[in-house]
Amino acid sequence: MMPSLRPCRRSPAVGLPWRLRCAPRRSAVLETLDISVFLGPWIIPVGAVLGGLFGYGIARLWRGRHPAEAVAVADGGPLAPAVPPPAAEPVEAAPPVVEPIEPAPPAPAAPPAPAAPKRAEPAPGVAEALARGPAEGEGAAPGLWLDHADGLAAEAHHPAAIAALARALDGLDALLDGGGDDPAIDAALARAATLAATLADRPGLARSQALGGRLREIQGDPEAAHGAYLAALDLYEGMDDHDGVVATCDLLAMIHARADDPEGAEAYWRYGLTLVTEMGNRVEEARLLGRLGAVALYREDWQGAEDVLGEALALEESLGNLGAAGAISADLGRLEEGRERPNEALAHWRRATSLLIEAGESEGELARTCAEAVLRLLPAVPPKKR
Repeated sequence: MMPSLRPCRRSPAVGLPWRLRCAPRRSAVLETLDISVFLGPWIIPVGAVLGGLFGYGIARLWRGRHPAEAVAVADGGPLAPAVPPPAAEPVEAAPPVVEPIEPAPPAPAAPPAPAAPKRAEPAPGVAEALARGPAEGEGAAPGLWLDHADGLAAEAHHPAAIAALARALDGLDALLDGGGDDPAIDAALARAATLAATLADRPGLARSQALGGRLREIQGDPEAAHGAYLAALDLYEGMDDHDGVVATCDLLAMIHARADDPEGAEAYWRYGLTLVTEMGNRVEEARLLGRLGAVALYREDWQGAEDVLGEALALEESLGNLGAAGAISADLGRLEEGRERPNEALAHWRRATSLLIEAGESEGELARTCAEAVLRLLPAVPPKKR
C-alpha cells in the first residue's frame, strides 16, 4: 500500500529526523539500517578531528612543563636534562697590548681630469647676421650694406657676407634706375666687385659688372658699357645662368640698336630668344619676339616684321598682356603705313587703341600716338572701308 500523503503528527522521538518521524512505521531492523547509512560517512572524519585535538592538547601540556627536554627531543638530542657546568674561577684579564700603528703613506693625488674642450659657438645664421646690418630705414644705402658685408667677410661668415653684398647691389640697382650719376656709385660698384671676387661670389661679380655697364651708359660711354656687359655675359655663361645671359643679351642688343646696328641687336636678341624658348618662358619669348619685330620693321623687312610681330601679338594676347599687345599692334600699324596700305594700318591703330583702353593705359603716350594715327589715316580711307 502507498503511504498516506496527509500531514503526520509529531512523533514522541524528538531527536530523530523529520523524515524518520513522519515516515510510515517499519521494522526495527530497517530503522537501524537507515540510521547507520545516514551517520556512517560522518563517523570517521569526526573521530579524526577529535583525536587530533586531543593529541595537540597533550603536546602543549608536555612542552609547558619540560621545555628543555621538548627542544632536545625535537632536535634529536638526549632526553636527560642538561647538567649545569661548574662555576669557573674569575681570571684577571691582562691589559691589552697596544702596538703603535705607523700612519699609512698618503695616497697619490689623482691627476686632474682633463677639462672638456669648450664647444665653439655655432656661427649665426644668414638671417641673424643680416639682422645686425643697417636698419630698415637705411636699406637703400648701399655703402652701409657694403660695410656690413666687409665685416661679415672678416668674421669668415661668407654666406651672410654674400647675402649682404646682394643687398648692396639691390640698392645700387635702384639708384641706377633713377638715373643716378654719382661718383660714389662708381666707387661702390668697384668695391662690390672686389668683395665679390674675394668671396668667390661669381653671381655677385657678374651683377657688379652689369651694373657697371649701366653706369657707363648713363655717363655716355657706350664702349666701356659694352665691355662691362661682355664681361658679365662671360661670367653668366660660365655659370650656365640662362636668366643672367638673357638679361645681359638684352642690354647688349639695346647698345647695338642705339648705335644704329640692327644686325648686332638682332643677333643678341635671337640668342636670348633661343634660351627662353628652351626654358619655356613664354613671357620673355613674347617680349623678345616683339623686339625682333621692331628690328625687322626698322630694317624695312616688311614680310619678316609681319611674321614676327603677328606671332608676338598672338602670344601677348594669350598671356593677357593687353598693354604689350597694344604696343605690338601699333608696330603693325606702322608696318602697314610703310607699305602704303592705309586701310590695314587704320585697322591696326584702332585695335591698338582698344587694347590700351582695356588695359587701363588710355592716358599714356602710346595711346595719344594711336589717336593721332587714326585721325591722320581717316581722310585717306574711303568711308566704306573705315
